[in-house]
Amino acid sequence: MTVAQVSPDEQAQALAAAGVPDMWVGFTVATDASIKNGELAGTTGELSALIGRPTTPLIDALRATV
Repeated sequence: MTVAQVSPDEQAQALAAAGVPDMWVGFTVATDASIKNGELAGTTGELSALIGRPTTPLIDALRATV
């Protein structure tokens, strides 16, 4: 697998070229920017309290699918 670092504009162009609808292009680019900036890294523990068990980090859930 090859990973390419691309700008948000390049990412948007690639997604649009692949046929991704405009609203999802914007959502994906914005989400990736938030991840890069660490804005989605924090946790308050509220979800764990609500569901009554520890949550699974996204990376662990993704690794389990491979």
